[in-house]
Amino acid sequence: MTAVEEAYDVGAHPRRELYQHIMVKGFQFGAFVGTAIGLPVLAVRAKGAPALDDVGYVAAVASGLGVGLSCAMGAAKARGFDTAQFEDRAYRLHYNAGQRRVDHFCAVGGSVGAVALGVRAASAAPQIDGAALKNVALAAVGGAAIGMTVALLAHVATMRGSLKPVAMTKEILD
Repeated sequence: MTAVEEAYDVGAHPRRELYQHIMVKGFQFGAFVGTAIGLPVLAVRAKGAPALDDVGYVAAVASGLGVGLSCAMGAAKARGFDTAQFEDRAYRLHYNAGQRRVDHFCAVGGSVGAVALGVRAASAAPQIDGAALKNVALAAVGGAAIGMTVALLAHVATMRGSLKPVAMTKEILD
């Protein structure tokens, strides 16, 4: 057993760990679907390349919807779970190499996107007031969503061997 395995106490907050994972996956799903559907729709409406602000807005709204939907689905699925089932799922999530890899990619991509679009929106504001702060926050969330989408694509494009989804699915089912 490694030092990391010994240091991880799954019993501390397994419900929080599972629901946090569900919310992050909901954000990622909403970001990906919102960007994948929103980008072509906005391009057709704009008759060319859509504005980055519009893509960010669609991705932010879709991410919020993804979080809401995933929370509702997760709560329904976990309704009958006992403590041991929460602990088991939290433990497996913590030690899943593919899950940790995609989470790291998305953390970096989302952070870069949030800073990039947030700073862009802040620098475009003539003065920082309530409306400007709302626009900066929305731009940062949209930037995080776009950054996570790019990161998910980079993760999938650079996967090798046992980290590929098909291999992970076979491993779980075997």
